Amino acid sequence: MVEDLEHVVGHAISVGGGARAEQMLELQKLDHIQQKILGVADFLDALCETMSADWLVDAKSASRCVLLAELGARLGDANIPSDDGPSVAPETYELF
Repeated sequence: MVEDLEHVVGHAISVGGGARAEQMLELQKLDHIQQKILGVADFLDALCETMSADWLVDAKSASRCVLLAELGARLGDANIPSDDGPSVAPETYELF
């Protein structure tokens, strides 16, 4: 879906006469979101391959912890602090 969105936005910009520098920065953010989503998907695929078939994961209850507004804020601006989770210094871990 993110790839489709990127194509639609790219087409709209090309039909509209191109993008200014500010718009290009916003398009780069869209590309960055796509890369993050694909990276998480690859990570989960690799993780699932190594999991025991006997393990059960209740994704439904886990997904209820993810608020759409919080997800949108984090995807849009990584500098927005979260009040819900524990405070972890950025140098403590790295996802990718």
